[in-house]
Amino acid sequence: MRCLAAALQPGSQNLGTPEQDTSRFDAVIACYTGPMMRGGVTRRRWIPISLALCCLIGLPGTSARGAGSTIPYYNLRHAFAFAYPSNWIQLRVAGADYAVLSPDLNGVLSVTVGPGVATDPVLRKALRAAFIPFGRPIHPIQMGTYNLQGGVAQQAQAMLETPAHRQLAMTVLAASHRQRVYLIMLVVQDTRQASAASDSQALEATLSTFALF
Repeated sequence: MRCLAAALQPGSQNLGTPEQDTSRFDAVIACYTGPMMRGGVTRRRWIPISLALCCLIGLPGTSARGAGSTIPYYNLRHAFAFAYPSNWIQLRVAGADYAVLSPDLNGVLSVTVGPGVATDPVLRKALRAAFIPFGRPIHPIQMGTYNLQGGVAQQAQAMLETPAHRQLAMTVLAASHRQRVYLIMLVVQDTRQASAASDSQALEATLSTFALF
């Protein structure tokens, strides 16, 4: 995935073909309220399932939370996993199954899963709708695909101007995999913050570990 802050660059990422019924999927689009999350940060405990599972899906585990270390997260109910920076904060987000926030409160990743299957055109339509609550695209939304571990996702990227006149960089992915529809949202809430580039890189690295199983 290109850096979020480079979302204006045209072109697609990899290739893909995921079929129809997205009961919960359409309602999920507005589950994340962007900058409004800043006041609602809460920590939750997590329990790693097993080292064997970590090795099975190739996620980096960590025994010490030093600089650059990551926390592997597994969701067996919805069959996905990824690893995120150990200094990021877990969020409770209405409608999302899991979300994490950077220490500077500027980078956000959320994952929402619903039952059903969806064709690529349906997924792409949902991706375009996902940007609406966040603001106005500064340039046309760039569509493409992204190869996750275990599946191919439709991808949309854009730079937006928020109602508060901030520039927000956003990448959204949607995948239909084994009777589930996944929506993954990566957001840098203010690209003018000094930490925006590092938040974007952290989100990119986190997405590269994302696995469907």
